[in-house]
Amino acid sequence: MLFVLLSCFPMSEREWDSGFPEADADADADADSDSDSDADADSDADSDSDADSDADGDADADQDGDGYTVDDGDCDDDDRNTNPGVRSDDCNGVDNDCDDQVDEDADGGDSYEPNDEVGNDLGDLTSSGGTTLDAYIAPELDVDIYMFYLEDGWWDSFDFNVTMDPPSGVDAVLELYWYPDDETGWEFIELADAEGKGGTETIYRAGDTWSSDTAYYGVILYSADGGNCSSPYEFTLDLP
Repeated sequence: MLFVLLSCFPMSEREWDSGFPEADADADADADSDSDSDADADSDADSDSDADSDADGDADADQDGDGYTVDDGDCDDDDRNTNPGVRSDDCNGVDNDCDDQVDEDADGGDSYEPNDEVGNDLGDLTSSGGTTLDAYIAPELDVDIYMFYLEDGWWDSFDFNVTMDPPSGVDAVLELYWYPDDETGWEFIELADAEGKGGTETIYRAGDTWSSDTAYYGVILYSADGGNCSSPYEFTLDLP
């Protein structure tokens, strides 16, 4: 349930792209120009000249010669480098392997992908002291979502830091949310985007001694400018 809810996060001030492809606008202009003038249906010598000008092309024809047709799942039959037979995406913002995910395998080893619509659950981190992981923003339109559960007593002071250390050329952005135990929904907490390309972004979450901060928390990581398929970012959750 919470996996699905995380994909419905409010995105603060930025425009959110769900990643779903747009509907195909088929401009089929089939003009059947039957020139038959014979009134006798039995002796009709039909000289029908059907001129189908379907702008999409025939689904059973391999337009780009890559061995796959639209019926075979080719999502771009004008590009021979884009088809279901491609082993993995390139780092180019294109769904090269036609699996409805963009650049999710561009680095060849990001085990957290795809996590741009459904968050990757890091589990209960209450007693672990936090976690550190490496992953990729590839390219800048990529979005990575992580969620975790933390439990806090009523009289405890619950503090933690979330940090994204990007490679050079990537302007990291962090957004922090939480889902309180009263299940009122995901609530935006803070956005960090102050350091520019290559700068480390951090959000400090100060707990309240007089109330419980027990909740699911979610972090959205993305780039305001630039992406990198060869060098990972480092994401750290630190529980003091």
